[in-house]
Amino acid sequence: MKGQNTYADAGVNIELGDDASKVLYNAARQTWDNRNGKLGELVVPFDDFSGVRAIDVSGLPKRTLMNIGFDGVGTKMELAERVGNHKTIAYDLFAMVCDDAVVRGAEPVLIGSILDVNSLGSGEDTYVDHVRQLAEGYIDAAREANVAIVNGEVAELGDRVGGYGSNSFASMLAHQYISTNMNKENWGSMKKVSEWIVESDPDKQDDLRRYMRKDELHFVTRLKNIRTLNYNWGAAVVWFANGDRLFTGKEIKRGDYLVGLREGGFRSNGLSLVRKIMEKHHGADWHKVPWKVGNETLAGLALTPSRIYTGAVVDMFGGHQSGPRVEVHGIAHITGGGIPGKLGRMLKPSGLGAVIDDSFKPSDFVGYVQGLGNVSDEEAYKTWNMGQGMIIATPNPVDVISIANEYGIEAKNIGYVIKGPDIRIKNKGTFNPFDNPDFVDSALGRKGPEELVFPIG
Repeated sequence: MKGQNTYADAGVNIELGDDASKVLYNAARQTWDNRNGKLGELVVPFDDFSGVRAIDVSGLPKRTLMNIGFDGVGTKMELAERVGNHKTIAYDLFAMVCDDAVVRGAEPVLIGSILDVNSLGSGEDTYVDHVRQLAEGYIDAAREANVAIVNGEVAELGDRVGGYGSNSFASMLAHQYISTNMNKENWGSMKKVSEWIVESDPDKQDDLRRYMRKDELHFVTRLKNIRTLNYNWGAAVVWFANGDRLFTGKEIKRGDYLVGLREGGFRSNGLSLVRKIMEKHHGADWHKVPWKVGNETLAGLALTPSRIYTGAVVDMFGGHQSGPRVEVHGIAHITGGGIPGKLGRMLKPSGLGAVIDDSFKPSDFVGYVQGLGNVSDEEAYKTWNMGQGMIIATPNPVDVISIANEYGIEAKNIGYVIKGPDIRIKNKGTFNPFDNPDFVDSALGRKGPEELVFPIG
């Protein structure tokens, strides 16, 4: 019958969707052994990517608590879209959900995710290989977090999902190009450029190209080449905890040591500010600008994957069923809000404060972004992790550091808990008065304070 519509006409490719789902399913299967012999060992009545996957909770002791936490990667995915490398995004996703769970003394067990994409492509131009990159990181991140992945949904949502190279992004570039370059001589061919932008049929696009000038052909070719997988990735983590061993904040004592676990990048927080600074100072193609040393680009450094601390920290306090290897009184996951926000949240129930006098310095690239954007040290500490992705309150810092090192995590004693309402940090931001790094423009003519003081709200 003529005029019949199909799901593909609406931009949804069922076959590619199934292919992508199978890729994520096969990756998930490789994570199931992570929970063998532990709470969360999977029961799979039949092995099929749309089948049932469950765990047996019939023998759990009294005071066992279970909950679900949700989070996503935020705008860091736009960096992956720019550089074409999606292999590490799962680390950011799992760090956000799993490392948040351990803050209250929980053991993450199962992960499920939802991958919303603009399009999986069509014909020979598909983005299933991009999904394979995501799946590769999926496996490695789950192993590091010691969780099993039970499912991974994929949905094509069209223009409801944007990003670098998306229709809205291309339209913005086209508007800028046409408004800048249109004149009386080329208005006809420029009209073809405008029509090319909104045309989805490749054959009709090729026909429109015949009427374009050389520079216009170069522009539309560039637009075509930046097309990529645009997506938003969120996850849920199922965690279990011993109700008698939850961290409430009231366990923290004056004199407890604060151990910092090192973070080499931004984790998955404050990236909108990073991107704004980079574009302002390096232009729209800032992601291609090389870093001052080595072979890495600015976007490659901004994409540095989040360290997942879950495995090490659960080992420290014993998780749901095991005994603790070291006494832990509190945990702060340093994400949005930085040390003042997240350490402050940990300390608030106890009414205590903290001195941070020997923290890890932020990486050279984090310092470069702060200096380039003229972000004050105080604002930087409230926005980024500034070198420590997690802080642990403990009376036994040596043992905490030793266990972290077993997992390849650099750790050290960065401070201690005090009586008082403030968090006092020896400033190691870009403008600190002790050692302004060489990469800070001296023309800024500015020094920050020796100590930053943040009230616990």
